[in-house]
Amino acid sequence: LKYSIERILHEKISRIPGLIVLVKKLTVTGRGTDGRATLKDPTGEVEATVHQSLCESRDRDKPPIVVGSVLLLK
Repeated sequence: LKYSIERILHEKISRIPGLIVLVKKLTVTGRGTDGRATLKDPTGEVEATVHQSLCESRDRDKPPIVVGSVLLLK
């Protein structure tokens, strides 16, 4: 992919076609609330909000996001 965290932050890009990141840190304060995450790629880190449904998924085909998960953001 041609986008990286460094490029997005430097160029202040708000919409990207795709970005691959690793979940470095994830904090969920309780059921029914969104989580806060630190996402990382080889060029840097960025803070993000993770929708509650992605933190609490019980679907076998869509396991919850945890530290160490690799995400393709679109």
